[in-house]
Amino acid sequence: MNEALEILQERGFIQQCTDVEGLSDMLNKGPISFYVGLDPTAGSLHIGHMVPIFAIKHLAAYGHRGILLVGGGTGKIGDPSGKTEMRKILEYEVLDQNVFNIKEQLSRFVSERRANIPHVVFENNGSWLDNSGLDGFRKSIEQEFAEIYVFNLRGNQRTSGELSRREGGKIFGSGSRTPVSITLLVKKPHEGKAVIHYHDIGDYLSR
Repeated sequence: MNEALEILQERGFIQQCTDVEGLSDMLNKGPISFYVGLDPTAGSLHIGHMVPIFAIKHLAAYGHRGILLVGGGTGKIGDPSGKTEMRKILEYEVLDQNVFNIKEQLSRFVSERRANIPHVVFENNGSWLDNSGLDGFRKSIEQEFAEIYVFNLRGNQRTSGELSRREGGKIFGSGSRTPVSITLLVKKPHEGKAVIHYHDIGDYLSR
């Protein structure tokens, strides 16, 4: 077995793996890239982050490339990460401060400069969304169109467990939280902002 993988297994880091031999072979062939996702809904790391941080240190010590992905973008939509209830949506300023705090704390444990741990980079998926070409569209949609119709055709997909089963399961498989909606944009002469018509079929329908 690959040495890095063996260390993780001996120390109890691995709960389940679909193909241990295949993963070991992949690690033996050369450095791989892996990532750990971090939830920025709190202003600090907590004890629950200890296990993935230690795993990063072990893998990076063997030359594998770690990506610490802080969810500055996904946190803006209240993504519940498999929990049974919706996460509180934070103000953007609070979320951005949380991201900053977490990245600063992480640098003490897994950065090359401060912790002598190479091969680890920090990413914030908020930067992928905040600076995208959709910014202008989002800001101007109300002025550009006279009427906007939004039909939400499937209920709450951001839950798991019993709440997810009550909703009839996931539309695109067990790992997806993507709902189905249809948006119609009507462009015609108008003054002022668009009229928005939103229809939601509701959550947890019996038929």
